[in-house]
Amino acid sequence: GTTTVTYTALDVNGNTETCVFRIIVKAHVNDFRMTSACPVNQTLAIPNNVVDCNFDFEIPTPTYVSTCSNAWYVTGANMYTPGVIYELPIGTHQIKYALTNGADTLACTFTATVVDNLAPQSANLPSNTQYVYADTCGGFKVVPANVTWTDNCGIDSVWTVPADPFMISSIYSNTILTYYAKDVNGLVSSYQVNYYLYPSNPG
Repeated sequence: GTTTVTYTALDVNGNTETCVFRIIVKAHVNDFRMTSACPVNQTLAIPNNVVDCNFDFEIPTPTYVSTCSNAWYVTGANMYTPGVIYELPIGTHQIKYALTNGADTLACTFTATVVDNLAPQSANLPSNTQYVYADTCGGFKVVPANVTWTDNCGIDSVWTVPADPFMISSIYSNTILTYYAKDVNGLVSSYQVNYYLYPSNPG
């Protein structure tokens, strides 16, 4: 508002002099706003070179203006701090961060969904063509090579079709064996081996 101030001076002979001025008080504008947009919802695939089942996610750092005072991040339950790296497991996470300057608060909320796209892997797969030999004309029981599977999130189950061991019915016939491995997130890998049965070993 406006206040009028009047000064009056009086000398010993009764002469006066007056000075009038006004004091105008204006409200200070608190310009506190983010100058960067809030992050959009994101899907984060765990990289192939990660050995665990988490995604290292750095919360984006916002830019802002604050004319009244410096701002700081709000901490507490379910709050994230920009610039900090968090290990996010598989699933959808609600990410919320907030800035305050003591008078006002600005907040951003988005989701980060961590997914596993890496199926089980093996470093000891046999050749996809195998020869077995029998001295009889009947069937032959095959015990396939053992295959070891690994996965960054963990192996749920492994199996073969047909089941291990299996029979090849007759000479000069073949059977396709398929190895399977499923990880804890439902991703499945498979590998096929073609087994051929011959009457005797030519070597």
